[in-house]
Amino acid sequence: MPISPLFRALIGRVLFVFAISLCFAPGGFCASGSGSQASVDILSPQAPEVAPKKYPLTVWVNVPHYKNCTESISVNPYMTDLPTPLKPYGFNESPYNRTRDALVTQAFAAPVSERRPYPPQGWRFDYALKAAIRESGAGRPHTMVTMYPWIDTIYPYLRKYLARSNEAEQARFDRLAQFRTDYAEKHNDIETDAMKAGLYPVECKMQIYHLSLRRADVMLPKGNYWVTGSHKVIGLKYYWEEPITIDENGPRSIELNEANAILIDGGAW
Repeated sequence: MPISPLFRALIGRVLFVFAISLCFAPGGFCASGSGSQASVDILSPQAPEVAPKKYPLTVWVNVPHYKNCTESISVNPYMTDLPTPLKPYGFNESPYNRTRDALVTQAFAAPVSERRPYPPQGWRFDYALKAAIRESGAGRPHTMVTMYPWIDTIYPYLRKYLARSNEAEQARFDRLAQFRTDYAEKHNDIETDAMKAGLYPVECKMQIYHLSLRRADVMLPKGNYWVTGSHKVIGLKYYWEEPITIDENGPRSIELNEANAILIDGGAW
């Protein structure tokens, strides 16, 4: 039996009233409450994530040997392993006979030149010799006649500075041994914590500032870091693993030099 237009209009009005009552009833979709809030939350755009504040750090590399150097420096939120030295060295010996022979070679027979990029006895011996010459005021010999009297004059001073050099190297060996122990025990936990905190290595693009002085500027989020890297020249390679804490009160620069190198490898040392 066909439905009359009047009956159809009546059903439409009833359904409209029923829908309106459902919408504005307590708990309805149009009423204030969880349903309304849910719809607003779904449609509203999410608040943008706030990037962590970053702090500036200037990294300096300052070593006396820099001609034709290659270097790689980065700031890492974790420790990195150090290589085994390819050319391990010992302490400078200072018995008179050996020191006399070394002085004849280094100060007279084979001084450093363009053809000889590092001293035959190594840079540590050369540093001690220069310090001994400054303190004694003895200068350098120019003939074999004056060589051996000069050696007798310079020897007590040189022996003192060689002993100081050996003490410095012993301290470096101790720091390296402690670092290897800490690395074996802690580096996994430190690296995991860094990943959870969203910290990642930052490369330092070193630029020549003046002669031996090189620098790079980086921006880092708050956290604990290690300034890691190497600097290589003929016969010599420096390694660093310097810890630093970055925050609003932390340092704004760090210098990598011979004194704080944790490892120096090469026959020229």
